[in-house]
Amino acid sequence: MTQPKTGQSSGRLLEAGAMAIVAAALFAAMSMSVKALEQLDAAELPVLEVTFFRYVFGLLTASPLMIAQGPSVFHTRAVGAHATRVLAGIGGVASMFAALTTLPLGFVTAISFSNPFFALIFATLFLGERAGPWRWLAVMLGFGGVIVMAGAPLSALEPMVALAVLAAVFFGVEVVMIRRLALTEDFATVLLYNNLGAILLLALPVLAFWQTPTPEQLFFLAMTGVVGVLGQMLFLTAMRIGEASFVAPFLYLTLVFAMIYGFFLFDEVPTSTTLLGSAIITSAGLFMLYREHLAKARQDQTTKEIQQ
Repeated sequence: MTQPKTGQSSGRLLEAGAMAIVAAALFAAMSMSVKALEQLDAAELPVLEVTFFRYVFGLLTASPLMIAQGPSVFHTRAVGAHATRVLAGIGGVASMFAALTTLPLGFVTAISFSNPFFALIFATLFLGERAGPWRWLAVMLGFGGVIVMAGAPLSALEPMVALAVLAAVFFGVEVVMIRRLALTEDFATVLLYNNLGAILLLALPVLAFWQTPTPEQLFFLAMTGVVGVLGQMLFLTAMRIGEASFVAPFLYLTLVFAMIYGFFLFDEVPTSTTLLGSAIITSAGLFMLYREHLAKARQDQTTKEIQQ
């Protein structure tokens, strides 16, 4: 991991790292809550309804931040990017939640961490971003990890495994849109349109297949939204305190927490292929982060030389 921003104290570094670790635990807890819904002695809720409640409680959790910003929270200059992000987010969350109904928690989480590789592809194709051979090597290694975990060529994937991969594809699109939105939008504005947009789009389909949740189900539905948004807030704060290249690798601890939750709460023991594939995906992701850090450092150095 790289050193923090120049002039930062070790105390601020530890604070950023601690926030990132807690955020990773919360992200895994969101998936754990969905998995817990399947263990309850109650009628199974439709996946779209679970997805809908994730955004409802996410909006409620983020509402103090939005209220604090005031009317300016509604101001946006990127309607198209917001709309694309909402659609990709719904697709990713719904696909991941569906996969979690039958697949192990750690397995689905590991597959979802292939999203940076899809994001690089989409950013290259649609945003004109350039990537060197080392980052493309990381993409190929990452996809190799997915194939190892699936235990078969992608054309022969089981439907639920295919859904987990599809979730990573959608999340890759969402990552690209978040990068664009971060250039012009406030964090509260991004949260507002992401959650509110998803609620509006899902409302009618959910009503058509509505099933009233039990109190126990409602608790875990609330968990999906609350811990998900709290994790986002903590991780963003950590990124502001510490250098992004230092904080971002902590996100991969989400996979560790997911496997811990799965083992102790759902008796899920990771298979050798899951562990190997997870290690490959994580290594490829960390290597990609490292290459991105080097590219940014070179760009910053070039800019500094031009300004002198």
